[in-house]
Amino acid sequence: MTEVLWKNLAKDIDDLTKISDEIDADLVEHNEDPSAHGQTNEAIEVHRVGEILDHLNGSTTGIKLAVSGKVADAIVAASGGDYTDIQSAIDAGKKAIFVKRGTYSLDADIVIPSDVSIFGEDKYDTIIDLNGDHQIKSVGDTPYITGTITATNGSAILVGSGTLWLANLAVNDFIVFHRNVYKITAVTDNTHITVDIVYKGKTKSLISYNAGTFKYDVDVSNFTISGHDVSSAKGAVYLYGVVKSHLNNLIIKDNDLSYSYGVYLDHSFNNVFFDLKVSNNGSRGISLNYSDNNILSNIAANNNGYVGLFLNYSDNNILSNITANSNNNNGIYLQRSEDNTLSNIITNHNNGNGFVSYLSHRSIFSNITANFNNTHGFSLVDNNHSVISNVECNGNGSYGVYLQGSDDNVLSGMVVRKNDHYGILLYDSNYNVVSGNKVMDNSQAANNTYSEIILAVTSTYNIISNNNIRCTQANKSAYGIREDTVADDWNLVHGNTVRGAVTAQISLQGVNSVNADNI
Repeated sequence: MTEVLWKNLAKDIDDLTKISDEIDADLVEHNEDPSAHGQTNEAIEVHRVGEILDHLNGSTTGIKLAVSGKVADAIVAASGGDYTDIQSAIDAGKKAIFVKRGTYSLDADIVIPSDVSIFGEDKYDTIIDLNGDHQIKSVGDTPYITGTITATNGSAILVGSGTLWLANLAVNDFIVFHRNVYKITAVTDNTHITVDIVYKGKTKSLISYNAGTFKYDVDVSNFTISGHDVSSAKGAVYLYGVVKSHLNNLIIKDNDLSYSYGVYLDHSFNNVFFDLKVSNNGSRGISLNYSDNNILSNIAANNNGYVGLFLNYSDNNILSNITANSNNNNGIYLQRSEDNTLSNIITNHNNGNGFVSYLSHRSIFSNITANFNNTHGFSLVDNNHSVISNVECNGNGSYGVYLQGSDDNVLSGMVVRKNDHYGILLYDSNYNVVSGNKVMDNSQAANNTYSEIILAVTSTYNIISNNNIRCTQANKSAYGIREDTVADDWNLVHGNTVRGAVTAQISLQGVNSVNADNI
């Protein structure tokens, strides 16, 4: 049977012209029409040049597009734009503001409201000079956090306990809990509100929350930001009470030698920072304070006056692909910040510690490089119930890995070598698992003085297992694995391979500790 193709069919029963012939005729007529793609010398007319279905360079210009078709609804430029400064465009109610190349020196803060995007033409050549103590900022309300809520699966109604919502919340405010942001659609009374999305999690009571009139959808991208000179701690970029916003593709540098933060995120939730280079700021590169559920990725926080990246009371954040090198104190410091996930971190050559987690429980730290820091490579201080894996700590000035007052943590897959003092020190730390690590050639500051792994100051009920421990350098550790006193007891040391220590390969002091199946 002959295959029937649609192009060979007649147009209809009364017109036997083939469909393909009709299409060809229409194309000829279209191409012969001088106004089909605009009149001669109009930009869009260039589209007719060349038999291609693409827009050649220069074939379209913004002036030929309706406002609804433009990426931006305002252009800021030294000349030839809609405005000459960013704040004027914001004050005129513009929502998508494109800033042409140039240096824009501020004589006041840039204050960004909700639902506004500001984007530069090129991050290297579009420069915002803060010119003293001015900031780029967006400021919402202080969160209302009194009482707790009950969220029921399948319901959009939240029930409060100890809450006074009528006086403190309103329609179109936001409430943040369980890592999600909800918009409030009704405030029924002091203990009942309705949100825009049905709650899909497990029914639960006594949930803490943050709620209020937050700024939202604030986006800043493609700039160099510098020139912040302040006499007290302030952020060159400052976001307070902000949700669902973005900082992207920014260089934030050379801001005050003593006080300035590059980025200060305060009481803000569910924001995304991507591709930021934050360097040579006077105090902290990036600081999060009481800010939860944020994502930071592709961040370089180097050469800052105090710490590269600092989290304080900030929970459930995800940080990945971070470098924090050559800062004047610590590379990365977490303080009282729980349930965070940090991965693919490089924190080298800092004047203090590479990585510190203090009172920051139930966190996951993986793929971390902490080398050649002046003090310790990786430290947990009063930090419990965390999982640490694939950490490399080499050549640090004191300890490679340091646990102080930290319990119920798991440390595995680490490479710890050539640190000046101890390789791994557990100090008053209990119920930890240290397993499957390579620990070698530590004690580089002095021969026969330190240990590759040591448990001290009442470190009990730890499992030290399946570690590969070697001493091959001129300065060797006194012990491969050592309990410091009889108070370090009830530890299980099992299945380790230990070679080359000067005084003893394994030395346990606790009467109830177990030394078994080690080589």
